[in-house]
Formats: sequence, structure tokens, C-alpha cells
Amino acid sequence: MESPISILDIPLIQDQIALNLATQDLVACALVCRAWSEAFNPILWNFIRIGSTIQQRRFIRVQESARYRSHARTLTTAYPLSSSLSPSCAVLPNLTRLKCRLNASCQQNEGIVETMFLFIQAHESLITVQLSSLTVDHTFPGIFERCVKDHPSLTSLDLSIRGFISVEDLSKVLNDCTRLERLRLRVATYLYYEDAWDIIPEKLMGDQRNCRLTDFAIDQEHRCVFDPVILQFLERCPLLRTLSLPLSKGESTLISLGPLISAHCPQLQHLQLGRATQTGLAAVLQACSAGLLALTMPVACLNAVPAILAHRRTLMKLDLLTGMGLQSASELFSITNSCPQLKDLALKVKFFDSSRDALGANEETLARLLSQDWVCTNLENLTLELQDCATERPRLPYIEYMYQQLGRLTRLKSLWMNFGKERGLLELSQGFRDHLQSLAGLKDLDRLRIDAVEQASVDELIWITTQWPNIKL
Repeated sequence: MESPISILDIPLIQDQIALNLATQDLVACALVCRAWSEAFNPILWNFIRIGSTIQQRRFIRVQESARYRSHARTLTTAYPLSSSLSPSCAVLPNLTRLKCRLNASCQQNEGIVETMFLFIQAHESLITVQLSSLTVDHTFPGIFERCVKDHPSLTSLDLSIRGFISVEDLSKVLNDCTRLERLRLRVATYLYYEDAWDIIPEKLMGDQRNCRLTDFAIDQEHRCVFDPVILQFLERCPLLRTLSLPLSKGESTLISLGPLISAHCPQLQHLQLGRATQTGLAAVLQACSAGLLALTMPVACLNAVPAILAHRRTLMKLDLLTGMGLQSASELFSITNSCPQLKDLALKVKFFDSSRDALGANEETLARLLSQDWVCTNLENLTLELQDCATERPRLPYIEYMYQQLGRLTRLKSLWMNFGKERGLLELSQGFRDHLQSLAGLKDLDRLRIDAVEQASVDELIWITTQWPNIKL
């Protein structure tokens, strides 16, 4: 007679059980019997965190036991010590992810940065590495090159460095990252005073035909100083699909970025920009010929919407929450009436009275917008920060129109609305409360946040939880 099948013989069920167990529960399961030990030990030792002395001793135990260390896939720590990390050999042969944050006291130990990279170099199975707050000096580029340039499996690197670094050093670091697929680089540092920032070594920024980067983000101080390095580096990224330049300040840089994207990054579809004037914004957005799927940027210039709407047929995510925000209701409705693919939308909108709104659109255009239904009915996540600058009462007709359209977003899962005015928050009754019934059809809503000056009543909370069974307030 065949023995019955155990639930542990079905990996999917076993994984679901393990996901709901704390560490001490996994330990208890692994001690039940040999079969349970074989089933739960790989899960128990899959993720290792070093955040205390006890956890550090646990990690040392893993290093010393071949039985356990082969199960480790992820290692995360807030303060790696030399005694914890053994760079001389691959003590965790199947490690695929490393996340590490070096604090100031740890980095007082001489050679800790080199020890960290030797540990990475020894673990050839690593795919993803995240290193935060690394204090570097003139030796860093050489250490980095030996570790990253020829690492066989590393494809994703998140690196935050501080200290003193030259333009030449940054060029060397970027040059060694061309074999990666994803690079997130934060440079919170100072330049060498003797550094000639306007001279970029040609041998460091030469052609790299085998550049594999598809996702590149850089966030740095001294933005304008490093701009030439970044622009030349982007010329070697033909496969780039995601680009983030959140601290971009130079108008000339953005104007140069447009033709560069058009000529060298034809596949770019996800873009995050810092503040930009109309000229710089238009140059960059027009260059994205593949059609943007996601755009994040602060609105720091008037009449930015037309340039954004050039990608209305492809945009799936749009975040304009930071910055001065849209200047009229007509700008909000021109987006919601024109972007059928949108799933994530975050906007700041200032509602003015009729005379001010005419700055955004004339009366005929505004009337046409108010006669159309929103086409972005696939929205799943919506964040609206509404600032009421209107001086006329009763409230403008587009407020009621807006809530009627919100009620049609039946796929909406997350809704966050912040009601503001020129001074303080609006009363809840001046908008959301008056139109609550219009939102009764949002049955898939599971997250709701409303920022207003007064709290909802008990009756309103009962109505919300009844209408939206999955809601989390």
C-alpha cells in the first residue's frame, strides 16, 4: 500500500505555510522529524539578517556548517564586521542577493570597504547587490573594478557612496558598470579640489558596444559638475528602457539630453526627471520616440501638459505630485480625458475660480472637456492633492463632474485625496462628503486615505465599509 501524500510534498503549499510562520516557528518545524527538517531548513536559512549580536552568532554558525550555508540565498545587514564576513572564500555558495548598510562607526575599521567587496568578489552566484552609505577614498575605483567588472553573475547594483571622489573616479566606476543590466547610483560626496571637471578622459568614456544597461538612475550633489560624464555615459546605453535623473538642475543639460536620447536610447520608456523649464521638458519628452509608459517629474513650469500628452496613447503611470502642480481643472481633465492606458495617476491640482481657470483653457474648451467622460477607466491607483483657490460660491461645476467621473473608475484599488486650500485643510463636507454616493461603485477599493480638517462620522464609516468590503482605511 502506497503511503499517503504529505502536504510537504507539494512545494506551493509548503511555501504558503512557511510565508506565514515566524522564525521561531520555522525552527520548531525543522525540529519535528527528519522529513520536516529537510523541508523547512532550506526555508529557515534562505534569508539571513545580521542586525544584532545574536543574529551575528547565527550567521557565523551558518558559515561553519556546510549543511546550512548552502541554503542561504539572501543576506542583509546593517553593520558588517570583519569578523562576520569571510572574504577569502565563498562561504555561502548559493548566495544571490546581498543588502548591506555601513554605519560610520563600522567604517572606522581600516579596510572594511575592501573587505566588503572581496566578499562580493568571492561569491560568484550573487545577482543583486545593495550597498548603502559607503565612505570612499582614492582607492575605491581600483577596488570596485576588481570586484564588479568581471563578476560572472552580477546584474543589478544599488550603490550609495560618500566621501571624496573626482570626475575621473566617477568615470571609472561607470565604465565598469556597462556589463550590468540595472544600476542605481547615489553620490553624496565632494569633488577633489584640484579636479578639472571640464576634462573627461577619452580613454574612460570611449565606445562600449557591449553595454547591457536597461535601467539606470543617478542621484547626486554637484549635479552640473557631473553632467558631462552622465551625458557621455548615456551615449553608450542603446538598450536603456528606464532612466532616472531626479536632481537635474541645468537647463542646458536637459536640452542636450533630448537629442542624446533620440540618437542613442531609442527604447527608453520609463523616465523620471527633476525640475525643468518648458524648453528642457519638451526637448526630452519629444525625444522618447518609443512612447513613454511611465513618467515621474515635478511640474515646475506652466503649460507642461501638452508635452506630456504627446505620450497619451502609451502612458500607464504618471506622477506629477511634486512641484507647483497643475494650475487649473482643465489641465486635470485634459489628462484624464486623453490617456486610456493609465493605471497609476498622482497629481497636485489647484482649483481656481472661473476667471483664473480661463488661463488654462477658454470657456469653450472647458465646456468641451466637461462634456466628455474620462477615458482612463483602467485606473487602479489614484492620488489627488486638491488645493482649493476658488473665491466664488457655489462651488464650480467641475467639482461635481470630477466626482461623477471618479465613480466610474470601477477597477480602482487605491484612492488618496488630500483636500487643501490656501490656508489649511478643507472641511470634509466641502467635496468628498457631499459626493460620497457617487463613489458607491468602487467595489474593488481596498485602500482609502482622505486628508481633511474633520473626521468622518460613524454613519459614513459604516457606509464606506459596507459599500467597499475590502477597504483598509
